[in-house]
Amino acid sequence: MTLTDTRAGATLRARLALDPRGLALLRAGLGLLFAIDAALRLCAAGALYTDAGLLPRADAVDLQGPLQWSLHLANGSLAFALAMGVLQLLAALVLAVGWRSRVAGALLWVLVVSAFARHPAVVGASDLLMLSVASLGLLMPWNRRWSVDGALAPETHEDAAGSWPDLALRMFAALLPAFLALATVDAAGGLAGLLASEHANALGHAWAARLPGSLGVLETALRGMAVLIVPLALWPSTWAHRAAAALYASLALLALLLLHAGALPWLALLCAGLLVDGASWNRLRGAADQPELRLHYDRNTPGAAGLARLLDVFLGLPRTQVGPAQDNARAARLLDSGPLLVVIDRDEQAHLDAAGIVVLLRRSPLLAPLRPLLAAGLGSALAAAVLALRRVGVCAARIGVDPVRACRCAGVASVTALALFALLCGSNAAAAGLLPRAMGRVVGVPLQAIGLDRAWLDALPSIDGARHWITLVGERVDGGEVDATDARLRAADYASRPLPWFAGPHARAFAATLAQPGASAGVRVALARHLCEEHAGTLARVRVTSMVREAGAAIAEQRVLLRYECGPDE
Repeated sequence: MTLTDTRAGATLRARLALDPRGLALLRAGLGLLFAIDAALRLCAAGALYTDAGLLPRADAVDLQGPLQWSLHLANGSLAFALAMGVLQLLAALVLAVGWRSRVAGALLWVLVVSAFARHPAVVGASDLLMLSVASLGLLMPWNRRWSVDGALAPETHEDAAGSWPDLALRMFAALLPAFLALATVDAAGGLAGLLASEHANALGHAWAARLPGSLGVLETALRGMAVLIVPLALWPSTWAHRAAAALYASLALLALLLLHAGALPWLALLCAGLLVDGASWNRLRGAADQPELRLHYDRNTPGAAGLARLLDVFLGLPRTQVGPAQDNARAARLLDSGPLLVVIDRDEQAHLDAAGIVVLLRRSPLLAPLRPLLAAGLGSALAAAVLALRRVGVCAARIGVDPVRACRCAGVASVTALALFALLCGSNAAAAGLLPRAMGRVVGVPLQAIGLDRAWLDALPSIDGARHWITLVGERVDGGEVDATDARLRAADYASRPLPWFAGPHARAFAATLAQPGASAGVRVALARHLCEEHAGTLARVRVTSMVREAGAAIAEQRVLLRYECGPDE
């Protein structure tokens, strides 16, 4: 299956093509975000993915839709949960460095979808959005640049002329701020309520307290910026794309400064990088015709070329030329002394092997904070370790894949990208109020198989300015009330405090899911049953209570979400 193209359509797509460096930044950033998420989930694997945890497999199956699946349901032991978590962490790290990116990305995607389906109560807005972007990214050659795959196949570093997946990912990224702006138009309190809530940091609270009159104007400006990104990103002009990237990055940085928004601002920065044009990336790299460093390798030594290219890619060296030493007369003469690498700096001084690697380490902008240590001897130790890893480059080259080899199913990839884009946009448009909610539920049916049947906008926390939290109170057989989450069953505490099983974004997502009506009833029951089993014979019942304290109120309002009787069989 292929998509026919007119000459005008091909020209338009070429103007809207994503630069491979923006795609590489997205791949590496997503890999790191997924690695952090996997590490956090790994720390709470016993609570999240075992039969002895908060959601046994029998309860998890009852919560799944007809098309949902999860490899984590194959076993309920802690050892299996830890093995799956470690595999997910390794796949994320391998994707971040760009080695066997298609295989690592596909494996990571399967494990992430499986983990989300195993315990949907700890899936937040950033999780859903990361998976959405990754699903589109897997259909693209995002390992062309800044990757092990790309470094070991430099002759294929030709920029793409544009593709339908390119256009789908660009449009999806551009629409994200607009969907968010439209979804929060009717939110109670608006920006003032958000900065007064627990989702704002100290700087956000200070801004809301000291400059309350500016919040209305700022909110209007932010919404305008979010909507303006769409036409700018889709206008076939370099300056329009730069303006869209600048607006996108400004929104993300403002969120980082004012809010506790988890991974969402970082993901927004990665999406802003997609809109940066090739000329801007070239300026960051430096003028190639005036190199400060020339990195030559022995063409006849296995692994030398891969090592040189990997150093150039992962050290972020500006204004550096890499090529065989045999093509340079001076470097070729130096090969007689047996070096693997020859580095010639701008002063025409030659540095061989470890000494050359030390020069590269000191010139790397990524290692700038370590330059005093590199000058004090750490550089020589690292250089020796790098030379010892030459065989890794040989093995990677042997079992690696060509990152830009023409996909035999390019037509299928294009159709898949456009169909996925349409489904995701339909789901988010319904969540933003642009389409009926019923249409969002219809669109969500085919998305169940990839874990995206719930729009990321629906998973955003409340921004009404009130503080929300969950308390789990146990009623003893003698009538006393205790904290059901406490091992010693101390007196009940209704104040806002973190859950004992895990912390961070997963705990916030879990509490938010418990407070949602209807859909989370099974999660509440499983949690209450777990607490009854933990304190068998001691508790008569468990109450799941939602606590809401309005802005300025001294007392929180309580609403009982579930009262679960601890029977003899529990």
